[in-house]
Amino acid sequence: MKRTTGSWRIMTRYDRMKREKGSGRSIIATARLLSEIIWHMLTNNEPFDPIRMIDSEVRRKAREMRAAAFNAA
Repeated sequence: MKRTTGSWRIMTRYDRMKREKGSGRSIIATARLLSEIIWHMLTNNEPFDPIRMIDSEVRRKAREMRAAAFNAA
């Protein structure tokens, strides 16, 4: 299954910031956020988890749908 990064929180934040502040500031802010994520991963010796990059609301809805499908079966 091919994953796309368009729904990741960092990308939606970049798109919103780009409309409000312009692309230059948005690129710098996104790079800083990404470097903080990488620093925490390296400091805490954690592997990359793409599920954590998805919006929490989307994760919650997916969890509810899986639970409903499991209960229906």
